[in-house]
Amino acid sequence: MTLVRKLRPTTRADFLAWETAQDDRWELINGLIRMMAGGSADHNIITGNIFAALLPVARARGCMAFQQNQKLAPDGVDDVVYPDVFITCRPFAGTDQTIGGAVVVVEVTSKSSVEIDREDKFELYALMPDLRHYLIVDSRRRSLVHYHRTTPGEEWRVALHRAADDAVTLDALGTELTLAAVYEGAGV
Repeated sequence: MTLVRKLRPTTRADFLAWETAQDDRWELINGLIRMMAGGSADHNIITGNIFAALLPVARARGCMAFQQNQKLAPDGVDDVVYPDVFITCRPFAGTDQTIGGAVVVVEVTSKSSVEIDREDKFELYALMPDLRHYLIVDSRRRSLVHYHRTTPGEEWRVALHRAADDAVTLDALGTELTLAAVYEGAGV
């Protein structure tokens, strides 16, 4: 179950200062503070598989891949989230607490996060002009939803992938990600 707190008013700076003093990880979405729950073993296997596949591709393009513990704070809003995996091609310093944008964002869903990932987070991520691919990966069954666009302002296209031999084309990175690779070692 996701714990939700309502803080009024709150800014990104207020949230970041508050979260630093907490023992757990929290996200700020639309003024609501949500505690990040621990994931299942399958969730972590899937997240690790995606990160392992995308890290070398990102680095080869001068970008960087992050997983689970890096805050993404899209420019122009106060929201702060921890995507399961994201890739940024923006410059950043190693001491930066947040990254302002991403080219690829991946959320691996759990029973308690699926609606947030489909609705609130998609709306948030869609605000990032550099975002080209948003993947929502189900941790309980083989199912991957791929939102993608070629340029900022373009309408989002969506594709559903379920077959093990399906491949998701991430043209922003010049690579493909197969469902077999995503779910390798997971019990789903």
